[in-house]
Amino acid sequence: MKKPLFLLFAVMPALLSCSYSMRLPSVHEPFASPKWSRCAGELAARQARALVKDLLLDSQAILCRAAVSASKGQVDESVELFTEVGVRNKEDFRPHYLAGRVLADSGRYDEALTSFERAARRNPALVVPTKDLGSQVNERSGPNVAIDFLVRAEARGLCDYECQGLLARTYQAAKRRDEARKVYEEMIAKKPQEPGAYVALAGLENAAGHFQAEAELLFLASTCAAFSELSPAQRAEILYSLAFAKYNAGEYGRAANAISEALALDGSSAPWHLLRGWIELKRDDPEAASLAFRKARTLDKHLAGAYVGLGDVAMLQGDAVAALTSFERAAQLAPTEATTLLKIAYAHALLGNKEKALGLVQQAARLDREQLPAELIESIGSLLEEAVITGVTGAN
Repeated sequence: MKKPLFLLFAVMPALLSCSYSMRLPSVHEPFASPKWSRCAGELAARQARALVKDLLLDSQAILCRAAVSASKGQVDESVELFTEVGVRNKEDFRPHYLAGRVLADSGRYDEALTSFERAARRNPALVVPTKDLGSQVNERSGPNVAIDFLVRAEARGLCDYECQGLLARTYQAAKRRDEARKVYEEMIAKKPQEPGAYVALAGLENAAGHFQAEAELLFLASTCAAFSELSPAQRAEILYSLAFAKYNAGEYGRAANAISEALALDGSSAPWHLLRGWIELKRDDPEAASLAFRKARTLDKHLAGAYVGLGDVAMLQGDAVAALTSFERAAQLAPTEATTLLKIAYAHALLGNKEKALGLVQQAARLDREQLPAELIESIGSLLEEAVITGVTGAN
């Protein structure tokens, strides 16, 4: 029995409006994934069964075919297909995003950046991955090429705060410190509540030997709004750096405050206790210094500096024998440390072992003549009379 004609007309709108759309793989799915080939095959089959031409179905099929082409290394073909989908569907961000991936994988980073930018225009929730692209350029072609890429991206408004951080660090890697400094200053102006740029800029000041400026920047980092959002380990690291900067700048009281705060957050680092010991020595508190050095030694029995510190404490307390024992243990752990050898020489000189002392002075001079502490050399010279002068300035 034939169906009434009016029933056919009744179901026709439903047939015409029927969508063959399917869930596509994520835009982050690797092109080599079988999901793309299954997607292409299934959509091709649906196209063959379709009663009417479905533009959405066509676009999805082309998208999956483009991904399959990308998996085969057919860069130009896949990009052309993705572009076709982007033209067909002016609201879909996926074709541009996927084209960006293909172009980035083939090293065409500027074109990739443009594709990602187009994707982000269609989907404002997307972040243009300029930083990732810049890292890839740096890895493939070096810092100067990466800088050129990131500067072009910045001129297009496509280099966000994190991207600027990469640009500044890349300038540093290329030894272009003035340009790095300028970017860090721009980052601080943009987000003064974030500690990262202060810390990075402080690193530049440290490298230049500007310890007071370094300390000021690290103090700003430790007091900015987002400092409290860092992990305890991150906060402790900044406070330790602040303590070291204050120590180098001769502000020992403030250095002591900073290292105390750092150790309250993380007391597991032997070098941090070592720094506390040096600070306490500068504050004329040998007992507190000894406690700090002993803690450092407990945490790391191979830390030469802890034994040097204990030797310095013993020397301040007038115990040259104990000092000599500590200094010699330090020299066993770090035999090329010239200053330690000079301290051993001083202990021997105090104990009347002049010939031994002179030999150690000469050995220290051979290791690092330029960096030997002048005050310590003079002290040894006063004990050995004029002999030490020949040991340091004469022939090796």
